[in-house]
Amino acid sequence: MTSTAGATPPLAEPSAKRPFTFVREHGGRATEINEFYNRFMNLGRPMEAYLWEFRQGPGGPALIWTIIEAATDRVVGHHSIVKTPMLDHGTIRPAGRTENTIIEPAARTKVFYPGMEKRALAEALQELGIIYTIHSSGPGRLRERLGYKPVGRWVVYLPRFSGAYLQALLRRVDNRLPVKLPDAALKAAAVVVAKGGAVLSRSRLPQDVTLTEIGDIGEIESEYEAFWNRFRAGYDLTIDRSLAFLRWRVSENPHLAFRTWVIRRSGDLLGIVVAHRHKIGDAVALYIDDIIVGPYDDASFDVSVAALSQMDPAAETIVLMTLAIDTPLHRVLRKRMPWQARALDRFGDKLFDELLALDRDSDEPRPWYVTAIFTEGMDTSREEVA
Repeated sequence: MTSTAGATPPLAEPSAKRPFTFVREHGGRATEINEFYNRFMNLGRPMEAYLWEFRQGPGGPALIWTIIEAATDRVVGHHSIVKTPMLDHGTIRPAGRTENTIIEPAARTKVFYPGMEKRALAEALQELGIIYTIHSSGPGRLRERLGYKPVGRWVVYLPRFSGAYLQALLRRVDNRLPVKLPDAALKAAAVVVAKGGAVLSRSRLPQDVTLTEIGDIGEIESEYEAFWNRFRAGYDLTIDRSLAFLRWRVSENPHLAFRTWVIRRSGDLLGIVVAHRHKIGDAVALYIDDIIVGPYDDASFDVSVAALSQMDPAAETIVLMTLAIDTPLHRVLRKRMPWQARALDRFGDKLFDELLALDRDSDEPRPWYVTAIFTEGMDTSREEVA
């Protein structure tokens, strides 16, 4: 049995007078929560994957709440915050990402969920200084009312791409485009743009720069720890890429097999790139999960972005996500891919969601360094294109 000594009492005790209760979960219902998630999402997430995400993270067990139907004692709702410690000018701050906010359809009209999450947020802020969430239409609007503020919208850059992948990507976001494009027009536009992109994406590395793929970050464990400790204070607000975090999020991830590249300049470690294979239909891409550089400046990112075109020749496309805010990575992407930057300036707010955050200790907007490492870490491949 999981001990709850010293923990905050449940937000609401079960009561016959309440058809549904919202209570803090400390591990006793883990199997039931995972089974509920699998039914709701029509997925087969194994229990090991649930424990990896919600119990085994380097920041400690996630904060979890459940909605319980009193008459049946069933889990009919779930909300959690996965702890991901962040760096604030080199100082570690307790932080977390909201995850798996789901309610059984039959219960949605019978519960007042905004009040429940408000109470959970108040409890979470006693323990966490920063809470962030990937915007979606329903929870995003709710969380803005709770005090979350936009950090920046996501944008997707393609340092290398094929016409097939671009066409597949456009199909995925076609429902958000102001004008619906017929398949023939999508295909023609993708082919033309890809031909230009193939020329623009050719980058040569400086002679003193080398790129090497390694099996795992553990191969350079001591070197990486010294590297990160030296340069982390220079970063904008971001997740602490400690060795423990990378082992958990990358090496031990049960959902994906990652690949890791090391970039060196004159033999010294300059950057680490983590990526995985990604597909939309038959179009294959290398999906960049993270770029870690030292020092944290435009020059380091310029070399690292140039190195992307040398990775995984079998992948016809390279996909890189970040936020459209003023960070060294985004400045380099805009400079190297100006035509993509112009398209994203025009259509990005219509195509991509935002990252929202609630910062307990600061109301001032400031830049965050965000890559796909901020997400849940599950496969985003799609077998079919709608």
